[in-house]
Amino acid sequence: MYTLQMQLAYDSIFLYRPAERTGEDLDIIYSRLKDLKVFENFHPLLLQQICYYSYYEDLEQGIICE
Repeated sequence: MYTLQMQLAYDSIFLYRPAERTGEDLDIIYSRLKDLKVFENFHPLLLQQICYYSYYEDLEQGIICE
């Protein structure tokens, strides 16, 4: 069963830059992403790379990241 505490831990992982994450953090991210429909056809190695490099950044409207 997924709890609020688990959701908060998952959300907070994305506040860290990728270099600051632990192996456990990456495992948590991977376990959540692999169950999302949008990622269901992604190769596991690609999904691992997404887990390693992705992070949350709050941008103002109209800002485009390259």
